[in-house]
Amino acid sequence: MHDDNEAVEKVEARIESRYSNFLRVGYNQYEFLLEFGQLYGERAECVLSRIVTTPAYAKEFAMLLVNSLDEYERKYSEIRAPEE
Repeated sequence: MHDDNEAVEKVEARIESRYSNFLRVGYNQYEFLLEFGQLYGERAECVLSRIVTTPAYAKEFAMLLVNSLDEYERKYSEIRAPEE
């Protein structure tokens, strides 16, 4: 018998985490392209991960992010945009 928890742990052990302070979004009729990366000062951006998804899943992602930000602010405090 296969243990689902064991399978999940194996997948999670392979997930690589990276810090991102840069996001570029592109789209066409059929898909959205999300590029996450790093940008520091005058140096060129470094794209670390590219996610391609459908418009419907991009909209779900946006709604999930907005809901998560709202929950965060209720729990901790208002998030202020960084100063330029």
